[in-house]
Amino acid sequence: MLRWSIGLVLGTQAALLLLRPAGHGLPAAAVAGLASLEVIAAALLLAPRTVLPGAVLLLAALVWAAALHLFLGEPPPATYLVCAAGLWAVLPERKIKTGPLDDAELFARFEDASLPNQEFRHREHLRVAWLHLRRAGDLARAALRFRRSLKRFAAAHGRPQLFHETLTWAYLALINERMQRGDFATSEGFLAANPDLLSHRDGLLSRYYDVEAITAAKLAREVFVLPARDGR
Repeated sequence: MLRWSIGLVLGTQAALLLLRPAGHGLPAAAVAGLASLEVIAAALLLAPRTVLPGAVLLLAALVWAAALHLFLGEPPPATYLVCAAGLWAVLPERKIKTGPLDDAELFARFEDASLPNQEFRHREHLRVAWLHLRRAGDLARAALRFRRSLKRFAAAHGRPQLFHETLTWAYLALINERMQRGDFATSEGFLAANPDLLSHRDGLLSRYYDVEAITAAKLAREVFVLPARDGR
C-alpha cells in the first residue's frame, strides 16, 4: 500500500538520522528536530485514524527538509517530490465525493481501515458484505474473510466490541440468498433492488429475529444464535 510504503520509508530514514544527527552540515539540533517530526508523522500516517495529521506533518517535514537542502546550496532529492505526490494522493480529503464511494474504493478503504468509522454505517456494512460475497463466490469463504476484515476494522478504530457474530452471519446469509435472485453489477444496484435490507430495525432481518433483543444480547454478539421459531 502506498500509505504504508511512504510511512515506513520516511520513518526509517528519520530514525537513522536521529541515531546520527551530526555531520550533515547543519546544527545537530535542527536535524534531530526534523527527524523527530518525521518519525512522529510517519507513525500517525500508518494509523488509520490519524492518516490526515500524519500526511500533513510529513508534507511539512518534506518542505522543511527541502529548505535545509537549499540553504546548504544543494538541490532537494527527487524522492522528496515523489513522496510529496504520494502523500497528496492518500490524503482523506482527496477521497471526498458528492455521492457514495464506488465499490472498488469502498472495499479498499474498508480493508485498510482508512474509511472513517462514522462513514461505515449500516448501508456500507451491506455493500461490503455484498462485495465479499461477490468476490468469494461462496458464502463460507466470504464469511471467513468478511469476519476477519470486520474485526480488524473495528479494532483499528478502537471499537472491537462492536463486532456482532449473529448479525454478521445473518446479514451475509440474507444477502447471499437475495443475490441468487438476480445479477447486479454494483452493490448500489443490489440495494436498490432489495430496499428491505436497508432498515436494520424493521427490515428483512426482523422477519427472523427480534432485532432489538438480538442486537443487545451478549451471547449473540459472541456466537451465532439461530432465530427462534416465532422469530423472537
